[in-house]
Amino acid sequence: MALSYGILTLYLVELTFVYYFLLGIYNVFFHPLRHYPGPIFWRFSPVPKNLYLLMGNYATKAREIHETYPGTAWKDIMGRPLKSEMPKDLRFFGGENFGRDSIVTARPEDHTRQRRIFTPSFSNTALKAQQPLLAGYADQMVEAMDLINRRDGSINIVDLYNFCAFDIMADLTFGEPLLLLKKGGYIPWVHNLFAGLKFVIWGLVFLEIPVLGPLVQAVTAAPLKKKAKGHTDFAGHLVDRRLKKENHTKPDIWSFVLRHSGDEAKGLSGREMHANAAMFMAAGTETTATVLSGTTFYLLRTPRVYDLLTKEIRDKFAKAEDICVDGLVGLEYLQATLVSVNPYVAFTHPDNWARPTEFVPERWLHPEAPEWKDDKRDVHEPFSYGPRNCIGKNLAWLELRLLLAKTLWHYDLEMCPGMENWVAQKCYLTWEKGPLMVKLMPVKRG
Repeated sequence: MALSYGILTLYLVELTFVYYFLLGIYNVFFHPLRHYPGPIFWRFSPVPKNLYLLMGNYATKAREIHETYPGTAWKDIMGRPLKSEMPKDLRFFGGENFGRDSIVTARPEDHTRQRRIFTPSFSNTALKAQQPLLAGYADQMVEAMDLINRRDGSINIVDLYNFCAFDIMADLTFGEPLLLLKKGGYIPWVHNLFAGLKFVIWGLVFLEIPVLGPLVQAVTAAPLKKKAKGHTDFAGHLVDRRLKKENHTKPDIWSFVLRHSGDEAKGLSGREMHANAAMFMAAGTETTATVLSGTTFYLLRTPRVYDLLTKEIRDKFAKAEDICVDGLVGLEYLQATLVSVNPYVAFTHPDNWARPTEFVPERWLHPEAPEWKDDKRDVHEPFSYGPRNCIGKNLAWLELRLLLAKTLWHYDLEMCPGMENWVAQKCYLTWEKGPLMVKLMPVKRG
């Protein structure tokens, strides 16, 4: 019997090699897209791409390839060039990964309805109402930073940004925080979210392998499905608890949505509420912490920019309590500093930007300057492009400005030894951020 299984496995492996060889011949010589440029082995087979995905090095390799084979496709792919949307790949976005009922993956007609319902929750009116809540968490974060810095002599600022981002989004999504800032640590649900993002990539890679792939994926996907179900179930439980609060006064997401509920054609079903809550917690947390962590790293590595930004913030606000939406919008250098932290390939390509890998906020402040006038700003779409771009963009901008401004108003930061190569990270679905250890020195005033 063991021999039979061995022979069967050998046959399956041989069939897989034959399949990829024939697929490669078709891709290179007969496929309708065969004339698109690219490395020959990448055109021949998906294996090179998948290997880099599994190693977590795909983002950096893709940037290297695009230096030889450039091109921009934001509007062609993410927009509506043919008057119809390109559907999301449900192997990635659907099923147990993100759910089929959220605003990200819903059918076009359902997406339009959901987008209309959620838009008031992310409007400027909503942001002004939510500002005190965000400011309160920013102050909690600053206090937690001070406590840890006094106790340990330095802080892992990545964790603090994560704690704050998750507490804010939980309060907006569930009407209550996860209390990460107060507890000073992650809860299992957040750990499972981080782990699940990596498993998604592994599942996708295995699914592309004929015969063997689905078998391996069926076995290895069990932990992913369990974690994903746990994520959605926990989010659904908290949403249901929030919806039962009749006298809830916080201006959270659901306070704006509930006016549409009760009418299934115009409102949201229970499944859609649960799916969107889980999606908000995945999309509106780790991404914010990543931008803040990356910005902090580049600020500390670029003293000229750090000095200009801290001066702008501290000159503008006499008291920490004065830091608000309207005041932050007026800080040009703060906005330029955050804008310059871009997603990877198209946003750091030498065909699109002068000095593409350097942290130079002036490219956004003085676009007419000779050095920056040829920058292709239309490729810069950090919140995606088209009908399914990020609905929470305004909230993200406010959160980023507020947390960074509060931190730099209170403290001078110094990067600890050994952090110089912090940015050299692996990337699966998100960047795997290691600890960014920073020393804090309270700003002396008067």
